[in-house]
Amino acid sequence: MPRNTKLSLPEGEWTELTSSDVASISFEVISGAQVMIAATTGGTEPTGDFAEWFYPCGTGARNEALSDLFPGLPMAKRVWARSATGLGAISVSHA
Repeated sequence: MPRNTKLSLPEGEWTELTSSDVASISFEVISGAQVMIAATTGGTEPTGDFAEWFYPCGTGARNEALSDLFPGLPMAKRVWARSATGLGAISVSHA
């Protein structure tokens, strides 16, 4: 299911950016000092040993393939975000 929305990111909690399995995604951190982005192969939030990237406010990705964002995670299909400090917000769009 396509998504084009703004999501709130509670501090320290993973929020799924995707509403279904996707191959590519666009997102921009619109508030929050630093937001962690991670991917999974299914609908379960990240735990334990996984790759994550840190994005400061005003940065993100534009129509990036998950295989390019997370090359070490074959079959990445879901994307998650977590605010590292305070309440954050992110704009997300995917087909």
